[in-house]
Amino acid sequence: MRRAIVAPATTLAAVAGCLLPGDHAPRDPRAPAIPWATSSAHVRLELPQTADGSFVIDAVEPRMRLQVSLFGAASVRRAQERELTRYPGAIAGHGDLILRPTPNGIEDFVRLRVPLPKSELVYLVEPSGAAGLRLVGDTLEFLDASGAPRLRMSPPFVLDRFGRRSSAAVSVIPWGDRPACTVDRAPAPPWGRPVRAPCPSDSSLVAGPRVEAGRSAPCRCAVRVRWSVTRDAYPVVVDPSWETTSEMVESRRGHAATLLPGGMMLVSGGYQAGSTALSEVDGDEIVGEEVPGGSAFLASAELYEPTSRTWSATTPMLEPRSRHSATLLLDGRVLVTGGRAANEAALATAEVYENGQWAPTASMGVDRHLHTATLLADGRVLVAGGILGGSPTGPATDVVEVFDPSGNAGSGAWTPVGNMHRRRKYHDAVRLSDGRVLVTGGLESTAFAGEALSHSETFDPLAGSWSEVAHMHVPRYGHRATAVPGDRIIVTGGTNGKAASSSVEAYTPGSSPAGEWSLMPMMLDARQRHVALVLGDRLLVAGGFNQGVRLSSAEALLHDDQEGSWLGAGEMTTPRSAFEGVELADGVLLIGGYDGKTSLATAETFRVVPAGEPCVGSGQCTTALCAAGFCCNERCKGPCRACTAADKGGGEDGICEPVTYNPCKEYVCDPSGPCLVSCAIDSDCASGYGCTDGGQCVYNGIGTCDAGVLTRPDGTQELCARYACVPNRGCLETCETNRDCAAGNVCKAGIVNECVPLRAGVSEVPGCSCSLPAPCSASARWLIMLGVSYIALSMRRQRRAETGNELS
Repeated sequence: MRRAIVAPATTLAAVAGCLLPGDHAPRDPRAPAIPWATSSAHVRLELPQTADGSFVIDAVEPRMRLQVSLFGAASVRRAQERELTRYPGAIAGHGDLILRPTPNGIEDFVRLRVPLPKSELVYLVEPSGAAGLRLVGDTLEFLDASGAPRLRMSPPFVLDRFGRRSSAAVSVIPWGDRPACTVDRAPAPPWGRPVRAPCPSDSSLVAGPRVEAGRSAPCRCAVRVRWSVTRDAYPVVVDPSWETTSEMVESRRGHAATLLPGGMMLVSGGYQAGSTALSEVDGDEIVGEEVPGGSAFLASAELYEPTSRTWSATTPMLEPRSRHSATLLLDGRVLVTGGRAANEAALATAEVYENGQWAPTASMGVDRHLHTATLLADGRVLVAGGILGGSPTGPATDVVEVFDPSGNAGSGAWTPVGNMHRRRKYHDAVRLSDGRVLVTGGLESTAFAGEALSHSETFDPLAGSWSEVAHMHVPRYGHRATAVPGDRIIVTGGTNGKAASSSVEAYTPGSSPAGEWSLMPMMLDARQRHVALVLGDRLLVAGGFNQGVRLSSAEALLHDDQEGSWLGAGEMTTPRSAFEGVELADGVLLIGGYDGKTSLATAETFRVVPAGEPCVGSGQCTTALCAAGFCCNERCKGPCRACTAADKGGGEDGICEPVTYNPCKEYVCDPSGPCLVSCAIDSDCASGYGCTDGGQCVYNGIGTCDAGVLTRPDGTQELCARYACVPNRGCLETCETNRDCAAGNVCKAGIVNECVPLRAGVSEVPGCSCSLPAPCSASARWLIMLGVSYIALSMRRQRRAETGNELS
């Protein structure tokens, strides 16, 4: 990936043979899916002790390894200089070699104080695990057996003492008496095509150390980098980069992204801006911050394949352009129109991409950039508005043209149609279900602080004319208009020239001839120049900027919920504006852009995840419910039901279930989720509380009973043994009836009644009273009768004794 800025890098002490900080170990396939995921790959790096040694880029999964050395480098030891490893005098008499690790590989700078005898460098590359090589657009790719590029050398460039940037050419060449490695130069996408081995299986292509008998020599390829600059431009820096293919080949903003038939995505053009910070490389001899050489308009194009999640170079466009449009035609080709040129002029040219090749087509009648291009139902393309000239503050235009791919004997033709009612730039356009095109908002004046437009109008392809329709409630430009199911257009954000807006409104075309706008819930964040994409049942909005600050936040709205509110959808890993988004089969891919400091080569995906997966916002969940960091299967009514194992005290994450403890203080949980607020019986009250006659749970200081166990308010428990546990009384210590005894025990009468175990073979009637007559068992009745007889006999003997005493 070619970065526009040499940013601070990892210190090299932790690099050799280790994962770089910021990288991650290979992901466990059982690990939960993460809604936001960057395109960063797993790579291990090794740097040589001396300049004539090899540096190594080792892709972890799938396994592929490049061992790269600079031919002719002197055997000088490395010196650590801040975050760079310098090999002073490595290019004997001419300059130094400097290596810089990145999260995805190694960028090497060759600093030349004076010209070499030939303006070229040769690298010797040993590609272990590579099934083939591919060279397109000065990008050398190392392919796996499926044709997917896994490692690459990005297109090198040369930066001279004046800050001018120029391209360097890459070729794979013969070396010594050996032929060049086999290279695929076809511009067609590499995935799924046959792969040819770079080397014969029985010999080395580059002379190397002697190989032991019986062992085959490693495959080595010679890669030449050649450039052309004048002598007075020295010193110069030649900058190749060796890296994985998990990010774009070029960092870019103001580019275009188009989803192709079959699921691949085409990214074209753009602008690469940021400081080159050459002082990190060349001391005081070349100093540049925002130097002209640090910026470039791009003609390069590349492809993304979502299954392998890899990027591959394709043929560059016919000319550099940014802020252009790219439209997928009905026949699968991509039409690119207009844009801003390298000389900061607007373009009228157009070209068409098909299967790796670009071809010119008819030019528009007006030079323009930041226009809209909308595919009509009949296959033509409507181009409207934009900026005349290359300046962002240039005048807006109301000129409209239609491109017919079948015109001019199939080479394409442009036809002017009626102008819009308003001149517009920074507007948006979207096709309605009836075939008309709705154009909204924009800026009419030349200055950014001018009055934003609330005016809307529609183009009728059949009549070839424009009609004004209902105006938006909020004037805006830099907004997004998105068609959602239900024949509605939702407009989000934008600015009035003073501040970004969080307002949202929906256009319904069928409510009246002019349609109708209705305000919708406001977004969580005000934003402009963001991305808005439909993802299943929701509209996802991400990124943009507000008051000069680039945003990483994302949010989602269920588009059929007109009364609902926006749901947080987490944070992108990088704040970005001026980026592109494309809807994939299982999510969205957000590409490139600007983070406020430099252009970006990174891409990240967003996917809606099911219940049980991690989340930071409900907008990330299929159920639109995120609770305590996990997507939940249903809305939990707390506090008695919860969705995570931690909150429930056990169970699975993502399943709404009752908690395993009582969170209700003096009351207990209602099965539906909330706490009870009154009681009818003691069991409606929490441990240590009893139910009063007034239906309130009050503290009793004793505890609660369950299956003969007393649980005290402090949590301690007591087994009541032979006695019953009674609410508000605790463990009984005496008995009046059998009910006062625990199961398997009966109440025995005595001076102090006590509960005793049942005797074997004796059946007792529960509830039998041992102090009052009651329907007791047979044995109990005999005991009572014997007791009564004994009392009667004792009383008779006592009377006889009293009579005898009287007679004597």
